[in-house]
Amino acid sequence: MNGLDLNEFRTLKALASPPGMIVQVFTCVINILATFDDSIEVDKNGKPKDVGWKQAKILMGNPQHLLEKLNNVKGYIDEIKVPLRNFRSNEPILSNPEFTVANILTKSKSVGGLCDWVINITKYFEVVL
Repeated sequence: MNGLDLNEFRTLKALASPPGMIVQVFTCVINILATFDDSIEVDKNGKPKDVGWKQAKILMGNPQHLLEKLNNVKGYIDEIKVPLRNFRSNEPILSNPEFTVANILTKSKSVGGLCDWVINITKYFEVVL
């Protein structure tokens, strides 16, 4: 999480149409944070209603708040408060061979750090599960 540049998130938020891999990283973040972040509207089953760029921009509206939420996820996992569906929703993205930190870093340093977090928090969840 130390590699995340909050100012870069402010710049990213201004993009109308970012590269697809950036959107995919945020899709994963949205899925993981669903039910823990009030800015993510969920359906009756707890799945996010929007996992696209519009919702990502809402998350980046307050970069410090986003960072705090990300830092709290491990604690939610430890307390067994994260539904399995939050991580299962990301399986198709994580199985894409192009979804790598190195690839994302070529598009954005901060989103590369976020990608690293997604991959590692998913591994942590699988160990605790």
